[in-house]
Amino acid sequence: MKSMALFLSGLLFAGFVLVATSSYAATPDEIIASRQANQKRVGELTRAMKKALEGGASASAQIDASKELSERAHLLKGYFPAGTETGGNTKARPEIWTNRAEFDASADSYTAAIDKLLVLAQAGDTAGLTAQLAAAGATCGACHRNFKSR
Repeated sequence: MKSMALFLSGLLFAGFVLVATSSYAATPDEIIASRQANQKRVGELTRAMKKALEGGASASAQIDASKELSERAHLLKGYFPAGTETGGNTKARPEIWTNRAEFDASADSYTAAIDKLLVLAQAGDTAGLTAQLAAAGATCGACHRNFKSR
């Protein structure tokens, strides 16, 4: 069942990547829906990793989730092109577009923190992975505080 869920999630992820990278011009509402689905999946993955680690799972058991998180983090900045400031029930704040350098720096910090999860998972460092998951969550929260309406 877990394999099927990962497979289906991978297909959904691949579809979002295809839309984001193909010559098809996605509408602003489609881009907003894609970024919301991406962030929802990121939340699911991080909550599942935290629960697994709290339950005694090893870091190496978190490689697939860490890899997917890393792939998704690298797409983050691309989910906020001009023209997607409104619509689609977005909670993105205008500061993303009016202070793009700060947003990009925040997104880069988040991506670096997420990438470190994968390194630690691959190294089998459960204590390091657990600590880094909290650090990655802090970078996620910092971005939300500055760039997401509640």
